Order: sequence, then structure tokens, then C-alpha cells
Amino acid sequence: MRLSMFARLGQEGRKLVWGGALTALLLAAGTTVIGDVSPEAKRQRAQDDSFSLFAGPTAVLRGNQLQCGLNSIGAVCTDVFDSPTGGGGFWPTGSPNQYIFNTGLQVAAVVGADGGPWANDTTAALFFDPLGTNQHGTQLTNIYDSLNPDDAANWPPEAKVLDEDLYQPVLIGRDAASQQDSWVQYWDGNPDRISGRQHPLGIKVTQRSLAWNYPAGNESLIYFTYNFENVSADAEFQRLNENQFFGGANQLPDAGYTLEAMYAAFATDMDVTNNATDNFSTAILPFDLGLSYHGGFSAPDFAYDPALFFPPFFTDAPGIVGIKYLRSPIDPATGEQVGLVEIEDRAFYGNMTYVHEGRQYVVLQTGPKLTVLALPED
Repeated sequence: MRLSMFARLGQEGRKLVWGGALTALLLAAGTTVIGDVSPEAKRQRAQDDSFSLFAGPTAVLRGNQLQCGLNSIGAVCTDVFDSPTGGGGFWPTGSPNQYIFNTGLQVAAVVGADGGPWANDTTAALFFDPLGTNQHGTQLTNIYDSLNPDDAANWPPEAKVLDEDLYQPVLIGRDAASQQDSWVQYWDGNPDRISGRQHPLGIKVTQRSLAWNYPAGNESLIYFTYNFENVSADAEFQRLNENQFFGGANQLPDAGYTLEAMYAAFATDMDVTNNATDNFSTAILPFDLGLSYHGGFSAPDFAYDPALFFPPFFTDAPGIVGIKYLRSPIDPATGEQVGLVEIEDRAFYGNMTYVHEGRQYVVLQTGPKLTVLALPED
């Protein structure tokens, strides 16, 4: 069984970030969800995706023992050379030990009644798409890596550590909060990237990663924070989308629109070893933790550094890779985290929406099953 874990981001959001950040960490020694994609599908993804990674910046995080490739459209722990089969996450850094093929963010919401011609539409922004045919991300900035001297010398003011709710006071105003920070912004506002949906959602994502080599255990973790901004009132968003969908007429509300019942998932395609079809995934729900591993715990082609692989643990077997949600955004009305939703997932998923007796529902296809979510009533 595979599980997709969605963080509910709040009932409403206008022009500001929703109640804080969604924070997560990747851990090796071991993340789930979405499950494995066949090699054939991965090859097809590379053929179908019109975006070339060479046209935009990439970065490889090597600040600690978890090596993770990034691109500027939202892929996390991906192969930066756009290989249809090559891995994007390795542990330890510099080794051939593959644990991750690709991961990233997925967001869905309902356009509010103030959305003009898009009112009450349910749509999604897939910054990670396991098939590659519905990838909706477009870069807004380069990826800035605090260990890259050129990036460090040109660190954007908006990339400084500013969130007093997440970081200790001593870190506020610094460029980096960890031994290696990365920072990038991307959005789903490009109307040319709407495969599988009728129109963009209007979401800008600010992504930061953080990596340390201390205290013990942290050397195998990378932390990610995601801030979401409703950019439906952004002049460039409106210009692009009104030209594309309304012949340039001023149809979208100038003040933007509300996004309701918003959910986000950090979806993953873990390939532990080169035999990903032998992988298994599970979730430990009380800990908001998802895990993936090789079912036979066998990888003769791995390098087993005795400094990492030693008794009483495995000395010649692959570890476990996982993702843990650390915090979801705060609901300003309650002061509490909005929390997570677990959805069973056997392979890929699709979605649709319908209205019955005045109530709107979202249907998620999870392999052979259909899961129906009733959206909150006003």
C-alpha cells in the first residue's frame, strides 16, 4: 500500500502567504507517496516534456550526506541532466547509492465565488508530475545556493531569512540559516502549461532548503520550507491569462480571487537501488512519516562505507528513505495547524470535480479506486 499525504492549507487565501509555511524533511538511512513509475513511463516523460532543463538553472545539494538535485520549476531530488532513468537523490553524497528518482510539490484548490469567469473551478498546480505530461511549473528566479560563491555574492534581499515564526532571532536577516541553504521561486501562472487542467490556479511558491552536518543524524537530512502566495491579482498573471483565454479582454477580477479548500502534497517517486520494482512504501501516520525501501534489502552495486554501515545495523544492505511533515500552515482563525489528510494511493492519480445538491466534491483516482472528498461548506 502506498499513501499520499496532503497538507490542508486553509479555507481561504487572497494576496498573502497562507498562515505560514509547509515544512518537511527528506531523510535517508534511510519518502513515499505516489509510488514507483515504470521505466517505460519515465522514458515517455522525458520524451513528452517540452521543457529543457538546460534552458534554466539547476543545482545539486551536496552540503551534507544526502545528495539532491534541484531544478527551477519545482523538481526536488531530480537528475539535473534530465535523464529519463537516472536518479536524483543519493546517500551518501558522491556514492552510486540511489534512493530517489524525483519528488516535488502538488497543489489543488477551488477558485472562490469572486473568481469571475473561473468562479468555483477546481484546478491543480502540479510542480511534480510522475508522468511528465502535466507539469505546470515555470521558473521565476534562479536557484541560489549559499555554497556557490557567485550566488552568495548576489543573494537576493527577498531570499534572506525573514520568517520570525520559523527561525530563531539570531538567524533573522542572514542569507542562510544552515550550512547550505538554497532558495528559488516558481509559479503555475504560465497559460501555456495547462495540460490536464483548464487554466492555471494562480500560485507562486517560494522554496528554501536547509542542510546541516550537526547534531548527529542531521547529516542525512535536508529540510524544505514552502510558502504559497495567491498571485491571481498579479499584473503579469492577469496579462498572460487574459490574452490566452479572453482575447486580451479584462475578464479576471483586477483584485484577484480567493482560493478555497486548498491542499498541497509533497509527492515522491522513490527508486531505492536500480531495481525500483522491488520497492515497498508505507506510512507511520502518528509521526506524519512516509518510508520507502528495497523489499529484499539487497544492492550489491552499492558502496558500503563502514563509517555509515556498521553493526548492529546493516553492513551491506541499502537503507530506508523517507519524508516527514514537520509543520503545516497556521489557521489564523484558530491559531492551530491546519493539519494533514491521508489518501490511499496505489499508483498515479487523476482528479475531477462535480456538484451534487449544492455541495461540491473532488474525486481522486487512486489506481483502481476512486476517493471522493466533500469540500467544506461555506
